[in-house]
Amino acid sequence: MLFTFPPAIQAGIEAGKYVVVVSQKGNLLGIARERLTGRIVGHAVGVTVQNQVDWIRSLPPSELQLLNSADFSTPEFNEIPDNNQETTTLAAPPEQLLYEDYREKSHFSSLRDQLTLMFKTAVRKDYEDYVNQQAGIAGYKTLVPKNLQQASDLTVANLYYYFKIRDESEDKEAVAI
Repeated sequence: MLFTFPPAIQAGIEAGKYVVVVSQKGNLLGIARERLTGRIVGHAVGVTVQNQVDWIRSLPPSELQLLNSADFSTPEFNEIPDNNQETTTLAAPPEQLLYEDYREKSHFSSLRDQLTLMFKTAVRKDYEDYVNQQAGIAGYKTLVPKNLQQASDLTVANLYYYFKIRDESEDKEAVAI
């Protein structure tokens, strides 16, 4: 039996991206799957309920168990994919968004060291001591140990590199003179 699939699915079948599902008895079921992932991407126009029943009966017990345990109320199953759209834009994961936000606010080395400060409290203490010392020299009265202990790792690392880069540029100026 030949089926009529929507044009985008038919094009995918002809290109070899999708395959038509075949029952264990060798009957075409009018359902298209991605060749690589096996994920169902569409069905033929006018497919009868009997074809679906035949397909379900042809599934091995492991796939039936997966089908029965699937939660079809999640947004992944509620959204109908736009098969006519050439490319799909994926949302960036939260970690990437946070990284991009921090990258705008931080020196590169500071961004790298923030992870170190989270896990190595001794290193953080060294950074706090350096910031406190340099803040005292610069006359910043609010950068005292009590305030630095309450500051985020982002803040401590940025302050550390602020003073470190400032000191390096002062040293270069002194050598140049």
